[in-house]
Amino acid sequence: MGIQFKSVSHEYFSFSNNDEAIKDINLTIEKEGEFVAILGHTGAGKSTLVQHMNALIYPTSGELTVFGTNLPPKKREKVNHLRQKVGLVFQFPEYQLFENTIIEDISFGPKNFKVTKDHALENAKKAAALVGLGEDMYNKSPFQISGGQMRRVAVAGVLAMDPSILVLDEPTRGLDPKGRDETMEIFKRINEEENKSIVLITHDMDIVSKYAKRIVVLKEGRIVFDGCKEDLYVHPDFHLFNLDYPTPLKILKYLNEKLNIPFVPRYTKEDLITYLKGVKL
Repeated sequence: MGIQFKSVSHEYFSFSNNDEAIKDINLTIEKEGEFVAILGHTGAGKSTLVQHMNALIYPTSGELTVFGTNLPPKKREKVNHLRQKVGLVFQFPEYQLFENTIIEDISFGPKNFKVTKDHALENAKKAAALVGLGEDMYNKSPFQISGGQMRRVAVAGVLAMDPSILVLDEPTRGLDPKGRDETMEIFKRINEEENKSIVLITHDMDIVSKYAKRIVVLKEGRIVFDGCKEDLYVHPDFHLFNLDYPTPLKILKYLNEKLNIPFVPRYTKEDLITYLKGVKL
Protein backbone atom coordinates (compact mmCIF):
# COMPACT_ATOMS: atom_id res chain seq x y z
CA MET A 1 0.00 0.00 0.00
CA GLY A 2 1.31 3.46 -0.88
CA ILE A 3 -1.05 6.12 0.51
CA GLN A 4 -4.05 5.68 2.78
CA PHE A 5 -6.46 8.36 3.99
CA LYS A 6 -8.77 7.45 6.89
CA SER A 7 -11.44 10.05 7.66
CA VAL A 8 -8.99 12.83 6.79
CA SER A 9 -10.09 16.46 6.89
CA HIS A 10 -8.04 19.62 6.36
CA GLU A 11 -9.02 23.07 7.52
CA TYR A 12 -7.36 26.33 6.51
CA PHE A 13 -7.34 28.80 9.39
CA SER A 14 -7.60 32.58 9.03
CA PHE A 15 -8.48 35.54 11.23
CA SER A 16 -11.92 35.94 9.68
CA ASN A 17 -13.07 32.35 9.26
CA ASN A 18 -11.97 28.74 8.88
CA ASP A 19 -12.37 26.83 5.63
CA GLU A 20 -12.58 23.04 5.63
CA ALA A 21 -11.12 22.22 2.20
CA ILE A 22 -11.44 18.43 2.38
CA LYS A 23 -13.79 16.51 4.64
CA ASP A 24 -13.81 12.92 5.87
CA ILE A 25 -11.66 11.55 3.04
CA ASN A 26 -11.28 7.77 2.86
CA LEU A 27 -9.00 6.84 -0.02
CA THR A 28 -6.24 4.37 -0.83
CA ILE A 29 -3.67 4.77 -3.61
CA GLU A 30 -1.63 1.66 -4.32
CA LYS A 31 2.12 2.10 -4.71
CA GLU A 32 2.17 0.43 -8.14
CA GLY A 33 0.08 0.33 -11.29
CA GLU A 34 -2.68 2.85 -10.52
CA PHE A 35 -3.75 5.57 -12.96
CA VAL A 36 -6.17 7.71 -10.97
CA ALA A 37 -7.85 10.90 -12.17
CA ILE A 38 -8.96 13.35 -9.46
CA LEU A 39 -11.90 15.40 -10.73
CA GLY A 40 -14.09 18.18 -9.42
CA HIS A 41 -14.94 21.79 -10.12
CA THR A 42 -12.68 24.65 -8.94
CA GLY A 43 -12.64 24.76 -5.15
CA ALA A 44 -13.65 21.13 -4.71
CA GLY A 45 -10.44 20.34 -2.77
CA LYS A 46 -8.34 18.55 -5.41
CA SER A 47 -5.08 20.40 -4.83
CA THR A 48 -5.46 20.23 -1.06
CA LEU A 49 -5.99 16.48 -1.32
CA VAL A 50 -2.89 15.76 -3.39
CA GLN A 51 -0.64 18.07 -1.34
CA HIS A 52 -1.21 15.67 1.56
CA MET A 53 0.22 12.83 -0.52
CA ASN A 54 3.84 13.91 -0.13
CA ALA A 55 3.54 15.76 3.17
CA LEU A 56 3.39 19.31 1.86
CA ILE A 57 0.48 19.78 4.24
CA TYR A 58 -0.88 17.62 7.06
CA PRO A 59 -4.39 16.56 8.08
CA THR A 60 -6.29 18.66 10.57
CA SER A 61 -8.02 15.47 11.66
CA GLY A 62 -8.07 11.81 10.69
CA GLU A 63 -5.26 9.39 9.87
CA LEU A 64 -2.94 9.56 6.87
CA THR A 65 -0.25 6.98 6.13
CA VAL A 66 2.24 7.50 3.28
CA PHE A 67 4.55 4.53 2.64
CA GLY A 68 4.35 3.49 6.29
CA THR A 69 4.84 6.98 7.75
CA ASN A 70 1.98 8.42 9.76
CA LEU A 71 1.15 12.08 9.16
CA PRO A 72 1.34 14.44 10.88
CA PRO A 73 4.71 13.09 12.02
CA LYS A 74 5.94 12.89 15.58
CA LYS A 75 8.23 15.65 16.74
CA ARG A 76 11.66 15.59 15.05
CA GLU A 77 10.53 12.85 12.67
CA LYS A 78 11.76 13.71 9.18
CA VAL A 79 9.43 13.36 6.18
CA ASN A 80 11.66 14.50 3.31
CA HIS A 81 12.09 10.89 2.21
CA LEU A 82 8.39 10.83 1.31
CA ARG A 83 9.06 13.38 -1.43
CA GLN A 84 11.26 10.79 -3.08
CA LYS A 85 8.50 8.17 -2.84
CA VAL A 86 5.74 10.53 -4.00
CA GLY A 87 6.78 13.01 -6.69
CA LEU A 88 4.53 16.05 -7.10
CA VAL A 89 4.50 17.99 -10.38
CA PHE A 90 2.76 21.35 -10.03
CA GLN A 91 0.97 23.33 -12.74
CA PHE A 92 3.48 24.95 -15.14
CA PRO A 93 6.49 23.13 -13.60
CA GLU A 94 8.79 24.71 -16.19
CA TYR A 95 8.67 27.90 -14.11
CA GLN A 96 10.84 26.08 -11.56
CA LEU A 97 13.75 25.43 -13.95
CA PHE A 98 16.92 27.31 -12.99
CA GLU A 99 20.12 25.41 -13.87
CA ASN A 100 22.43 26.24 -16.79
CA THR A 101 21.88 22.97 -18.67
CA ILE A 102 19.06 20.48 -19.01
CA ILE A 103 21.01 17.59 -17.50
CA GLU A 104 22.05 19.72 -14.50
CA ASP A 105 18.46 20.68 -13.89
CA ILE A 106 17.24 17.09 -14.03
CA SER A 107 20.10 16.01 -11.71
CA PHE A 108 19.32 18.64 -9.06
CA GLY A 109 16.67 16.63 -7.20
CA PRO A 110 18.75 13.48 -6.60
CA LYS A 111 21.76 15.61 -5.57
CA ASN A 112 19.58 17.49 -3.11
CA PHE A 113 18.72 14.17 -1.46
CA LYS A 114 22.40 13.37 -0.97
CA VAL A 115 22.69 10.94 -3.87
CA THR A 116 26.26 10.71 -5.24
CA LYS A 117 27.03 12.81 -8.29
CA ASP A 118 27.48 9.73 -10.51
CA HIS A 119 24.25 8.14 -9.29
CA ALA A 120 22.38 11.43 -9.74
CA LEU A 121 23.64 11.70 -13.31
CA GLU A 122 22.62 8.10 -14.03
CA ASN A 123 19.11 8.77 -12.67
CA ALA A 124 18.89 11.98 -14.68
CA LYS A 125 19.78 10.23 -17.94
CA LYS A 126 17.21 7.52 -17.32
CA ALA A 127 14.55 10.12 -16.51
CA ALA A 128 15.43 12.12 -19.61
CA ALA A 129 14.99 9.01 -21.74
CA LEU A 130 11.59 8.33 -20.14
CA VAL A 131 10.29 11.73 -21.24
CA GLY A 132 11.86 11.54 -24.70
CA LEU A 133 14.87 13.82 -24.24
CA GLY A 134 17.93 12.50 -26.08
CA GLU A 135 21.60 13.00 -25.31
CA ASP A 136 21.76 15.84 -27.83
CA MET A 137 19.61 17.88 -25.41
CA TYR A 138 21.73 17.39 -22.27
CA ASN A 139 23.93 20.49 -22.56
CA LYS A 140 21.31 22.87 -23.94
CA SER A 141 19.92 25.62 -21.78
CA PRO A 142 16.44 24.76 -20.43
CA PHE A 143 15.44 28.33 -21.30
CA GLN A 144 16.20 28.02 -25.01
CA ILE A 145 13.88 25.14 -25.88
CA SER A 146 10.16 24.91 -26.59
CA GLY A 147 7.52 25.11 -23.88
CA GLY A 148 6.63 21.46 -24.31
CA GLN A 149 10.29 20.45 -23.97
CA MET A 150 10.66 22.63 -20.87
CA ARG A 151 7.78 20.78 -19.28
CA ARG A 152 9.46 17.46 -20.10
CA VAL A 153 12.62 18.66 -18.38
CA ALA A 154 10.64 19.62 -15.29
CA VAL A 155 8.86 16.25 -15.18
CA ALA A 156 12.18 14.45 -15.70
CA GLY A 157 13.55 16.32 -12.67
CA VAL A 158 10.86 14.68 -10.52
CA LEU A 159 11.29 11.27 -12.15
CA ALA A 160 15.03 11.39 -11.50
CA MET A 161 14.26 10.89 -7.80
CA ASP A 162 12.61 7.58 -8.81
CA PRO A 163 9.25 8.08 -7.07
CA SER A 164 6.84 5.16 -6.83
CA ILE A 165 3.84 7.48 -7.19
CA LEU A 166 3.76 10.48 -9.51
CA VAL A 167 1.18 13.18 -8.69
CA LEU A 168 0.37 15.57 -11.54
CA ASP A 169 -1.58 18.79 -11.09
CA GLU A 170 -3.00 19.80 -14.51
CA PRO A 171 0.13 18.59 -16.37
CA THR A 172 -1.19 19.48 -19.85
CA ARG A 173 -2.48 22.94 -19.00
CA GLY A 174 -1.29 25.53 -21.52
CA LEU A 175 -0.08 22.95 -24.06
CA ASP A 176 -1.36 22.73 -27.62
CA PRO A 177 -3.17 19.51 -28.64
CA LYS A 178 0.00 17.91 -29.99
CA GLY A 179 1.95 18.72 -26.84
CA ARG A 180 -0.94 17.51 -24.69
CA ASP A 181 -1.09 14.15 -26.46
CA GLU A 182 2.68 13.67 -26.36
CA THR A 183 2.78 14.49 -22.66
CA MET A 184 -0.02 12.08 -21.80
CA GLU A 185 1.60 9.28 -23.81
CA ILE A 186 4.72 9.77 -21.69
CA PHE A 187 2.71 9.32 -18.50
CA LYS A 188 0.96 6.29 -19.96
CA ARG A 189 4.32 4.72 -20.75
CA ILE A 190 5.64 5.48 -17.26
CA ASN A 191 2.55 3.84 -15.79
CA GLU A 192 2.63 0.75 -17.99
CA GLU A 193 6.35 0.14 -18.46
CA GLU A 194 7.72 1.42 -15.14
CA ASN A 195 4.64 0.29 -13.17
CA LYS A 196 4.52 3.62 -11.35
CA SER A 197 1.20 4.85 -10.02
CA ILE A 198 -0.09 8.07 -11.57
CA VAL A 199 -2.43 10.47 -9.76
CA LEU A 200 -3.73 13.08 -12.16
CA ILE A 201 -5.69 16.28 -11.52
CA THR A 202 -7.31 17.51 -14.72
CA HIS A 203 -10.41 19.22 -16.10
CA ASP A 204 -9.95 17.60 -19.52
CA MET A 205 -12.55 14.85 -19.73
CA ASP A 206 -11.10 13.52 -22.98
CA ILE A 207 -7.83 12.83 -21.14
CA VAL A 208 -9.72 11.17 -18.32
CA SER A 209 -11.72 9.04 -20.72
CA LYS A 210 -8.66 7.85 -22.61
CA TYR A 211 -6.09 7.29 -19.87
CA ALA A 212 -7.60 6.94 -16.40
CA LYS A 213 -8.16 3.47 -14.96
CA ARG A 214 -9.92 4.87 -11.91
CA ILE A 215 -11.73 8.13 -11.24
CA VAL A 216 -12.23 9.96 -7.96
CA VAL A 217 -14.67 12.87 -7.95
CA LEU A 218 -14.64 15.55 -5.26
CA LYS A 219 -17.51 17.90 -4.51
CA GLU A 220 -17.33 20.51 -1.77
CA GLY A 221 -14.37 18.71 -0.25
CA ARG A 222 -15.95 15.25 -0.11
CA ILE A 223 -15.49 12.18 -2.31
CA VAL A 224 -18.77 11.59 -4.14
CA PHE A 225 -17.52 8.94 -6.59
CA ASP A 226 -14.65 6.46 -6.69
CA GLY A 227 -14.72 3.92 -9.51
CA CYS A 228 -14.25 3.28 -13.23
CA LYS A 229 -15.24 5.60 -16.07
CA GLU A 230 -17.87 3.17 -17.34
CA ASP A 231 -19.73 3.61 -14.04
CA LEU A 232 -19.09 7.35 -13.76
CA TYR A 233 -20.87 8.43 -16.94
CA VAL A 234 -24.02 6.44 -16.12
CA HIS A 235 -24.09 7.38 -12.45
CA PRO A 236 -27.54 8.71 -11.45
CA ASP A 237 -25.92 11.77 -9.84
CA PHE A 238 -23.51 12.54 -12.69
CA HIS A 239 -25.41 15.75 -13.48
CA LEU A 240 -24.68 16.93 -9.93
CA PHE A 241 -20.92 16.40 -10.18
CA ASN A 242 -20.32 19.53 -12.32
CA LEU A 243 -18.50 17.47 -14.94
CA ASP A 244 -18.82 17.23 -18.70
CA TYR A 245 -18.98 14.17 -20.93
CA PRO A 246 -15.91 13.32 -23.05
CA THR A 247 -16.15 14.21 -26.74
CA PRO A 248 -16.73 10.62 -28.01
CA LEU A 249 -19.80 10.22 -25.79
CA LYS A 250 -21.13 13.62 -26.84
CA ILE A 251 -20.81 12.65 -30.51
CA LEU A 252 -22.48 9.28 -29.94
CA LYS A 253 -25.39 10.90 -28.09
CA TYR A 254 -25.87 13.38 -30.94
CA LEU A 255 -25.71 10.69 -33.64
CA ASN A 256 -28.19 8.58 -31.69
CA GLU A 257 -30.66 11.47 -31.48
CA LYS A 258 -30.27 12.69 -35.07
CA LEU A 259 -29.53 9.51 -37.06
CA ASN A 260 -30.73 6.79 -34.69
CA ILE A 261 -27.25 5.25 -34.60
CA PRO A 262 -27.17 2.86 -31.63
CA PHE A 263 -25.53 4.44 -28.60
CA VAL A 264 -22.69 2.08 -27.71
CA PRO A 265 -20.25 3.84 -25.35
CA ARG A 266 -16.81 4.53 -26.74
CA TYR A 267 -14.28 6.48 -24.72
CA THR A 268 -11.52 7.46 -27.16
CA LYS A 269 -11.45 9.05 -30.58
CA GLU A 270 -9.81 5.95 -32.04
CA ASP A 271 -12.46 3.59 -30.65
CA LEU A 272 -15.22 5.93 -31.80
CA ILE A 273 -13.92 5.94 -35.40
CA THR A 274 -13.60 2.15 -35.40
CA TYR A 275 -17.18 1.80 -34.14
CA LEU A 276 -18.66 4.25 -36.64
CA LYS A 277 -16.91 2.53 -39.55
CA GLY A 278 -18.80 -0.64 -38.72
CA VAL A 279 -22.23 0.97 -38.35
CA LYS A 280 -24.71 0.19 -41.11
CA LEU A 281 -27.28 2.92 -41.72
